[in-house]
Order: sequence, then structure tokens, then C-alpha cells
Amino acid sequence: MILAGCNLPGSDTVSGESIKRITWFGFASPDVRGKIDESKHTISVTVPSGTLLTALTPVIQYLGTVIDPVTEMPRDFTHPVVYTVTAKDGSTQAYTVSVASAETIPDTLRLLIVGNSITYHAPDPDIGWYGDWGMAASCKENDYVHVLLSKLSDCFPRTTFVRKIQTIVAWEQDFSVDLSLFTEIACFKSDVLVIRLGENVDNTYAKNNDYYGTLTKLIQSYADTSTRVIVTGNFTPFRYKDSIQRSVALDHGWYYVDLYYTGILRENTAYGLFADAGVASHPSDAGMKKIAESLYYVIQEILFSR
Repeated sequence: MILAGCNLPGSDTVSGESIKRITWFGFASPDVRGKIDESKHTISVTVPSGTLLTALTPVIQYLGTVIDPVTEMPRDFTHPVVYTVTAKDGSTQAYTVSVASAETIPDTLRLLIVGNSITYHAPDPDIGWYGDWGMAASCKENDYVHVLLSKLSDCFPRTTFVRKIQTIVAWEQDFSVDLSLFTEIACFKSDVLVIRLGENVDNTYAKNNDYYGTLTKLIQSYADTSTRVIVTGNFTPFRYKDSIQRSVALDHGWYYVDLYYTGILRENTAYGLFADAGVASHPSDAGMKKIAESLYYVIQEILFSR
């Protein structure tokens, strides 16, 4: 399954005058995202058990001139609600939105995040980095790991999230590194495994050293048959590495989160905030938030389906 890290409309074969499409549907509270079936023009949304359906405020992104009913107004979703988008040429398209409460949510979720300096970097004054969290967030609470955990806890207050993070830059630079050296996670049985790395893998080295096979081996070292795996693309886009990471995820039935439209936007990087170019190439608070949101909606889907 592919999930984008940003909601940008793709190319459309129809005239711009006749475009009428809902591209995003969710709620502000609880913060959930709906599944859009464009072929049937239906949208299904799952909310945590106990959510009051009579006054939910939708957040909608659409292509067209107007949508009816208006967005960001509380509505009763006890029964399906029809939203109609009108194009510039006056043509319309209706979408039927159905909301259901999740029957059960796990009491505990064990989350393992395997990454690099975007996930965590100790202080390094030599390069102007003094934080003890994901580089280059302004504070611990604003790196993607902590933003993600905060959002999950807000949406699922009855679930205990047991998380473990591990940076494996050494593996990114040398695929022959013994994975058993990472003892803290070797015995950590995770329900969800997030693979958030790749930026430190040299492109030529990846091509010459079976990046597909070694990445697959890495993931399978920390995941069993019941683990739900999420692989992200690179924050700094690399066409070859991103294609491999995407293929590894999809070929094995894992989730793939595309970060291309996050990393290419300068405001999502820390350029201008740090003198060292290496530090500055990392996500700013805005970039960290985008990464966290992308992962949040996938883990949310996993929780609703367990």
C-alpha cells in the first residue's frame, strides 16, 4: 500500500474546467483520515470507539469551485452524508461519506522505529548541533518521533504505546555490519516496525551492493510474520534509492510512505537555521510534522484494523 507524505493532486486526463474531485477527507477531532474510493465516489471513515458521531467537523480538500455542504462545519454523521463538488463548467460529482466506530482498539502497541539522525542525533557541537533528539528539530517535542507519539496518544488515549528507537547509520554506510550488534532492539518484539532511513546510503554503493536484498534482510531481522511494517522514502529525494525502498515495501505487502513532496520543499528543511549544511539538510519543525503526520495516519489505519 502506498501512502503519500503530502496531498498534492496528480495529473488529470480531463479538462481543468470539468475537474470535480475530493482529494482528502478527514476530521479535526478525532484526527482521522478517510479512505476515498474514486471509482465508486464513496468515502469511508473509521473513528475510535465512543466517538460522538452527531457533531463531527470534517476537513476536506477538493478540486473544483465549491463544495456542498461547506467544509469545517460540525455535522451529524450518524447516517451517510453526501458531499457534492461543482466544477468550473457547472458539472457536479457527489461523494457519499460513511462513518463507523472501530469495534476494538489494542490496549498496547509496541512500536519500533529504525532510523538515522532524522530520528535521533546526540549533541555534536563541532557541527553546531546541541540537541539530543531528531536533527534539526527545535526541541525534543518537535521531532517526528515525539510528534507522532503525541498524536497517537491524543487519538487513542486508552492505548499504551511502548516505543523503541534505534539509529543504524553504521548499516547505511556498510551493509556488512552485524545487525546483532544493535542489542537493544534485537529482542524487542514489535507490533509495528517503521523503517525511516536511506539518506546516508551512497547511491553508487547501493547499486553495487544489492540494496534491495540487504534492506529486505534488515527489515526481516526485526519483523516477524505478525509485524506490520512501514517503509518510508528518503526525506532528501533520491530516485534510485526511493524506487528500491518502494519496491521492497510493495513486494512484501508492507506499507510505503512517500516523502518526496515533503523533502523537496525548502520550508520543510532547516536551511537558514543552521550554518552546517549537513545539519541544515535535515527536517525543520514543519518537515518533522509532515513526516509524523504521514506515519500517524498509517499507524492509525493499522490500529483500526487489528
